[in-house]
Amino acid sequence: VTQATLSRDLVELGAVKVRRGRALVYAVPGEGGEVAAVGSIGEAASARLRRTCEELLVSATPAQSLVVLRTPPGAANYLASAIDQARDPDVVGTIAGDDTIMIVTAGAKQAVAVAERLQALVGTRD
Repeated sequence: VTQATLSRDLVELGAVKVRRGRALVYAVPGEGGEVAAVGSIGEAASARLRRTCEELLVSATPAQSLVVLRTPPGAANYLASAIDQARDPDVVGTIAGDDTIMIVTAGAKQAVAVAERLQALVGTRD
């Protein structure tokens, strides 16, 4: 992950610098926080998911009520976090390893729909 990517993610998340003792650290507002409206957090999460899929998603395979995603080594937790923050109503939860993510959905139809949506985001690569 480059510094530019990290900086964009911090902006999209609405992170702000706060003083903790003698150091300045980034803090992300909680739900309903005053730093960013809920709508803009959702839009930022969608933009982050799109960009993260473009950069990191290798494959998305539905299997019953699950979707198995492949990423480059070390990238699964980062992509899973973007999926969680996007709050897709078809996604019950995610589990990430080193280069594999398992997305749990309510059923096979939802799994196919989630896999197709994520693969479509990869299709936006230039």
